[in-house]
Parts: sequence; structure tokens; C-alpha cells
Amino acid sequence: MTTALQMINTAARRTGFLAAGETLAPDDSSDALEVLNTMMDAWATNRLMVYQIVQEVFSIVASTTSYTIGASGVWNTTRPVRLDDSSFIRINDIDYPLELVTPDSYAAVPMKSVTSTIPYLITYNFAYPLATVSLYPTPSEAGSIYLRSWKALQSFTALTTDLALPPGYRRAIEWNLCKELCTEYGRPTTADILREAASSKQGITSVNAPSMIMQNEVGYNRFRGMATNIYQG
Repeated sequence: MTTALQMINTAARRTGFLAAGETLAPDDSSDALEVLNTMMDAWATNRLMVYQIVQEVFSIVASTTSYTIGASGVWNTTRPVRLDDSSFIRINDIDYPLELVTPDSYAAVPMKSVTSTIPYLITYNFAYPLATVSLYPTPSEAGSIYLRSWKALQSFTALTTDLALPPGYRRAIEWNLCKELCTEYGRPTTADILREAASSKQGITSVNAPSMIMQNEVGYNRFRGMATNIYQG
């Protein structure tokens, strides 16, 4: 977890505005937040979206396999860009992990009508404007799903709000903010800052382009193996 303020202070130290252990004054932090959000806005126009991992709780209905998700969906929320692989089911106050598999892996199951008290697979169909989340086996009891998903983060509304960022995103934000702060305050931009800003930004653009669709060959192979034995036990 991190906050905008933590990233701003780190960037300020790297640019030489602050010494080790120092933090920006409130007015300077507010100014830096404006610089940060301007940078985020510019990234969005270049198809470089920054994401946060959001955990939301939704109800699971007995004998229901699939749920639409998005604005006005059964699970009414901002449509996720993708699911994280750490979602879980809570039934009778006990948490059960869910394995995230691709839609192709889910499609390989020959008997989707199988029911169980505890689903253990989850898949995400990237339909638009409403996507679909499906569980396997079909839950036979009501419960709650703690769904963790990637959602677009285009601005930081407050300095101290805790955020969970995917790997690589904090580094990219901090180093590129260094470059922006140097420009903002007329300080020299060093070769190290330029190099780290470019390489860290390239790291997340390579993840986001050309597609956000996950590939999970391990899950797929396991799923196919399971499908050949689905009539056993």
C-alpha cells in the first residue's frame, strides 16, 4: 500500500528538494499533488493507464453461476479492466481462495452444471459495457465474494488515501514525477532521472499493450486435465 504523499516525498528527495528523512510542507505537497495529477492526465491521453487494485464485496446467490459486472450490472460498480488473482469466497465466515483462469480454460469444462458448496475457479469475460464473472462449480449456498480487480486510476483525490498499485507502477510514478518536479521548479534533470523515468514507464506500457487479456497456461493445463476426469469422484 502507498499514498500520493509518500510517492511525492520520495520523488522530492530524489530530485534534491529534500534531504533524507525530510518531508514537504503542506503547501508544497498540495502543489506537488497538482503536478502529479497533471502527469496522470497526460498519461491517460497516451493510452498509458495507471491502475489500482480495488477490493469489493458482492453477494453470491445459490445456484447462480455468472454475474454481470459494470455500471447497472448485477454487481453494480465500475467495470474492471481485469481481475486480480487474489479474490476469494467467504461462506459462513470462512475464506476460500479462487483460482483465476482464462475464458478458454473455463470453456473447456464439459459439465458446467456441477454444483458445490465452495467454488474454487473464477473467470472474467471481457464483454463491454457489462463484463461477466463466472464461478465453478456453481455455488449451492449463498455467500460473499471479495473481488479484487484492476481499475483505472486517473487522479489522486487526496494526499493520504491508501492505494494498492500493481507491481512496477509505484516506481514508474515516482521516477516520472521526479522529472516533472524538476521541470516545474527549474532544477536540472539528471541523466539518472531521465533513464529511470523512461525505463520504468516502458515497463508498465509493455504490460498494458497491446492487450490486458491474461494468459494462464498453468491454469489452462490443469483445467484440461480436470476436464478429462470430471466424472470421477
